[in-house]
Amino acid sequence: MDDPITVKLAGRTYADARLKWSAYAALPHAPALRLDSDEGPLATATVYLTHQEPAAGCILVKDWSENEGMFDSLVAADIILPTGRVFPVNEWGSNAREGIVLSPYIEEMERVLESLPL
Repeated sequence: MDDPITVKLAGRTYADARLKWSAYAALPHAPALRLDSDEGPLATATVYLTHQEPAAGCILVKDWSENEGMFDSLVAADIILPTGRVFPVNEWGSNAREGIVLSPYIEEMERVLESLPL
């Protein structure tokens, strides 16, 4: 999607973030949402957990460390809707939060995943 969104990451606001769907190299069925800005790559919004896959049409969002604020930014931009499901990531208390990907972003995510070789 070409329209920029505003994201707040670890206390810094980026008003020119652009979404880019792809997949994880070793997991072509797992959606990866990356954000770029005019300055270059910003962050990977998603995280893949070997012990927990997101529900169909959903993504797991990395919302800790340098990505703190990512989940709320994606909700505020109407990219995702919270499911309320939270999954532990490590022993330090980091959690991945699940969000339902909203239209038209879900169609773009599915189109990108379908175009990738398995």
